[in-house]
Amino acid sequence: MVTGDNLAVAKYIARQLDIGDRILDVRELRGQSMQEYIALSEILARP
Repeated sequence: MVTGDNLAVAKYIARQLDIGDRILDVRELRGQSMQEYIALSEILARP
């Protein structure tokens, strides 16, 4: 899960949705390659 919100809030939501506990702050993505952003957007766009 990638969040721009407070990490504690994101962890709570992830627990409620049972989607795992790997939470990344969007600020951690700075400096990543364009391919990684494309892969992330494809994952987020899944139904």
